[in-house]
Amino acid sequence: MVIFVYGTLMQGLQRCTALHGSRFLGMGTIQATLYNLGSYPCITEGCTRVIGELYDVDDTTLQELDAIEGYDEKSPEASLYCRKQVTAIMADSNMQFQVSTYFTIYLLKVRS
Repeated sequence: MVIFVYGTLMQGLQRCTALHGSRFLGMGTIQATLYNLGSYPCITEGCTRVIGELYDVDDTTLQELDAIEGYDEKSPEASLYCRKQVTAIMADSNMQFQVSTYFTIYLLKVRS
């Protein structure tokens, strides 16, 4: 599975070790809105371009990322983030393809 990461999972940041062993595909962007919540960032659906990194991850790494992001596939409504499919654009080639990334549920709950 190809995953788009931003914030603390990016190379050189606090949680980048979760992606060691995964194949780095390059830099890319998605359409979303990025927020800074202090100790970590989050995204919601939006109309700006968010820069991040694309990785090909295995099932074990995906489970680790789900745990880091507080995502429970069996109980998404109780999760901090949800994993969704979005279109990413590769920075070096402008190629578009489907990837998964983590959107916040927290801000949606606060706004309700």
